[in-house]
Amino acid sequence: MTLNLDLNTTRSTFRRVQNNENSQIIVLIGQNISIKLNYLDLVNIYSSTIQNNRIYNKQICQNVLPTMTRNHGCTVHVVGMIFVRIGVMRIVDDKNYEII
Repeated sequence: MTLNLDLNTTRSTFRRVQNNENSQIIVLIGQNISIKLNYLDLVNIYSSTIQNNRIYNKQICQNVLPTMTRNHGCTVHVVGMIFVRIGVMRIVDDKNYEII
């Protein structure tokens, strides 16, 4: 994960990696708003996705990151795009990602 890595979907603009150190990724999600994702949370999301027939979606994100997902709905797609950019998932449709 490199700085300024684009994590946008077709419906977003600001999502870029701001920082990637100390076991967390900080992602800009608005002009002045960012979220912090811990590596352990990403591992838990990936494990939950495996158990969900390799499909990642909002329900998995809510199970692992309930407060962040409730406060910033775009968290679902930010996490999905992290996995797409590192090459372990692909976009299925507007709501689902699949482990490849």
